[in-house]
Amino acid sequence: MAEQVDIGTYQVLTQPLQRPPSLAPTYPRESLAALVGGALRREFFLSSICGLILGRIALFEGLSPFGIAFYSTLLMMGQKRRAWGALMGVLLALLTLGRAQELLFHLVVFLGLYLLNKRSALWVMLVVGAARLGLSFLGRGTWPVGLGLEALLAALLCGVFGPVAALWAGERPRVLSSQQLAALAVFAAGLVAGLHGWQVGGIALDRVAGKAAVLVGAQVGGGGLGAAVGVTVGALAAISSAGGPQLLGLLALGGLLAGLGQRLGKPGTAVGFLLGLFILSAQIPVEELLLDTLKHTGLALLLFFLLPGVYLQGAAQMVPGTTQQLRSQRRQEERFQRTLAQKLADVSCMFADLSDKCLIWPSEETSPMDSFLERLGEKACCRCPAYNRCWDESFLQNYWDLIAILAALEKPGTKMPKTNLEGRCIRRGAFLEAIGEVLETIRLEEHWRQRLKEGQRLIAGQLEGVAEIMGSLASQLEIQVDYAEEAEIGLAQRLAGARVNCSDVMVRRLGDGLLEVVIQKSPCRGRESLCGARIPDLVTRQLGRTYVLKRQGPCPRQTGTSLCELTLLPREEYSLGVQVLTVAKDGKTVSGDHHGQVELAGGKTAIILSDGMGAGSAAALESVTTVSLLTRMLEAGFDHRYALRLVNTML
Repeated sequence: MAEQVDIGTYQVLTQPLQRPPSLAPTYPRESLAALVGGALRREFFLSSICGLILGRIALFEGLSPFGIAFYSTLLMMGQKRRAWGALMGVLLALLTLGRAQELLFHLVVFLGLYLLNKRSALWVMLVVGAARLGLSFLGRGTWPVGLGLEALLAALLCGVFGPVAALWAGERPRVLSSQQLAALAVFAAGLVAGLHGWQVGGIALDRVAGKAAVLVGAQVGGGGLGAAVGVTVGALAAISSAGGPQLLGLLALGGLLAGLGQRLGKPGTAVGFLLGLFILSAQIPVEELLLDTLKHTGLALLLFFLLPGVYLQGAAQMVPGTTQQLRSQRRQEERFQRTLAQKLADVSCMFADLSDKCLIWPSEETSPMDSFLERLGEKACCRCPAYNRCWDESFLQNYWDLIAILAALEKPGTKMPKTNLEGRCIRRGAFLEAIGEVLETIRLEEHWRQRLKEGQRLIAGQLEGVAEIMGSLASQLEIQVDYAEEAEIGLAQRLAGARVNCSDVMVRRLGDGLLEVVIQKSPCRGRESLCGARIPDLVTRQLGRTYVLKRQGPCPRQTGTSLCELTLLPREEYSLGVQVLTVAKDGKTVSGDHHGQVELAGGKTAIILSDGMGAGSAAALESVTTVSLLTRMLEAGFDHRYALRLVNTML
């Protein structure tokens, strides 16, 4: 007998085939090529360059926490390939500085962190301190004068470089947080400070890069970010002996004034930076130093203008508070609005289809009389010996006799008519009883059939109402909202300057030059009350028109929520006073009517009056519910005609 072979089923491979290990020997040339190829990968190459620059920063005559923090952060973030590249760059930086005695220290720190595999900056501080202390006692390093300071700075810088490493790993937030912006500013300042000592044709690279970084920061984030980058770059340069206090003031003022000219594009930013430079030129006593500064500033401006504007616009969209970021946010909101409206329209169509299908009933295959005769024959006559004579030979006569009997049964109290069935039917008593039973069964079936149809009509009507609500809501969501972005930015800055912690500030154009201001803020602290007078006063000063508080959400002090929402509108020249008098009819104590008043856009006021169809608690509850629903919808911005239709549909 032939040996059976088990053949497996056909399968689709989802993983690539693994090649068996090659038995051929690897030659040194191939290993060297693989090593060079790995070193030339972009992630390894860029981390090596950054490590080379950051490793050159020496604080307080010998401390190098930047290089340690850089490769330590990459190790803690799990980016080991980049960490090896950063280590190679730091070691190369030490050789360029003539500090070869520090190589062993960095190798010990790196291997210690690599083997420990800990994701805490505390371990970085412990490993750096232990390595520095141990090598110092062995005579392999410098005496630990700044032992604790270097370890502490390395640990702190790990926290600063963490967001940078996360962004490098592929994290792409829509908007950068303040922590991420600060981390990027410190990282950029470190790269600038690390270029100190490198010159090309008498041009100091750190001075050119520092001014270019300030220009980019001012163009991307305005005066605030430009000044912050200038202060960070100047302060780090002063600490690392790469610059003096004059450079700190120059970059800070230049970044601030450059940011003020941001709206005019790159020329406005450049003019603002030059204006800051000329303002502080009186502080430079030596003419040669002034010319040297102008030379480096010119090269920085050249690099700034050569940088593609597309990259600057993309970066500006990620900085909170900028015009580009607000526009991007509005586009996302409009896109989400259109998507939601389309989804609601699809749901409306689904409910409309369900409503149509509920109104479709199966057609009657047989007439009621045919069904009655068939059931009567099965119940009373199928076993009778005279079945063929009655239902075949005398069918027509028996049919009309049954019609007469049914007519008499339909009218209670009517005497049963005499028919030919009395002479032909041999089971007349049982036959009459069967007629009554079948007729009662048909009546019950018809009753419940009608009840079922009424239920289907009711469900169809409800589904149609839901479809109408969804469709109308989808059309209302397509309303375009016009935001005043420049007013939002200015108002947000004024509120922040007054120490009002706002999470969101929205300014909407209502037409006729009117603006509506919606502010979401943190709860008031202690006994302060910002909602009553202070915030309206700040809004009035910023927008140049008297604003009053129109609506206020539930107070967080009472509800325990985390945000307070305020809506402010311009004060109208005329006010509308409404007086209402209610009287319950029929001597009852509770009136069934209710009223409401809503301030609408464009200085309009809606007066709502609900007739409760009577008096008493039930009518009053119906009126209060109707007015409350209508008030909320009008305050939310819905059209009054749609709001009325929706309330009528729901009630």
